[in-house]
Amino acid sequence: LLAAPVFGLTPALLASRPNIVSVLKGDSGRSRFGWRRFQPRTVLVVGQTAVSLALLASSGLLLRSYVNTRDIDPGFVRRPMIFATLAPQTGGYGEAQITDLYRRLLDRLAAVPGVERVSMASHLPLDFLFGGGATLKVTIPGHEPPAGEEAFSFRSNTIEPGYFDTMGIRLLKGRDFAPGDQAGAAGAVIVNQTFARRFWSNGEPLGQWIKLLPQGSGGSVTECQVVGVVQDVKHLSLREAPQPYLYRPFSQAIRGQMTVIVRGRDEPSMAAA
Repeated sequence: LLAAPVFGLTPALLASRPNIVSVLKGDSGRSRFGWRRFQPRTVLVVGQTAVSLALLASSGLLLRSYVNTRDIDPGFVRRPMIFATLAPQTGGYGEAQITDLYRRLLDRLAAVPGVERVSMASHLPLDFLFGGGATLKVTIPGHEPPAGEEAFSFRSNTIEPGYFDTMGIRLLKGRDFAPGDQAGAAGAVIVNQTFARRFWSNGEPLGQWIKLLPQGSGGSVTECQVVGVVQDVKHLSLREAPQPYLYRPFSQAIRGQMTVIVRGRDEPSMAAA
């Protein structure tokens, strides 16, 4: 908008006031040897044309990239939702208080008129600020980790039951996490289809057991059974290659900072208050 009047109006004003005397004398801008004198305006016109062509080409490429990006499946259904990230541990909440807070909060939100689905997760898709998920060290029977590594490293997400349904992520095999997947019960884990294809391409992923190594000192190895397989989701970028990914239930992997997800039947602004 600024370039149009500056570069368009100024030459137009100059052209509207030609030097009549020079034209009548036959001085068309050539030197006495017949060569055209150097005119800064000519350089400006050439430069303007070059920059305009570069801008036009860049705009075309950007538009094509945008159209191509819209056709990429992010792995979840794009729809208006409400997100709220909480970190009760910063207020001195212990693990039992955190669990009770989120449980009561989700129950109250589910009872709000106009709310269709409620869940929560420690990481949201395409949230590059948190690296797409926490890194877990995993050992898988029958598979050797990379040379020099004690285990495989995969990113993971801690979620509440109903997360896949709320986000519109397809469950391909098995089941979602259930209220029975509590602390003290058998460990449960859900993997994405890339994870299942990589390690059990010729077999059944459901019912397989994997081991999660402790993330800090003093922890213990956690054995988890694969109870479900979900579609791949884009975690960092729409153009990222599919990577193995794990999901754990909140009750068995309690985290302080979680993002509550609310999907309403109507516009989100009606349920935001």
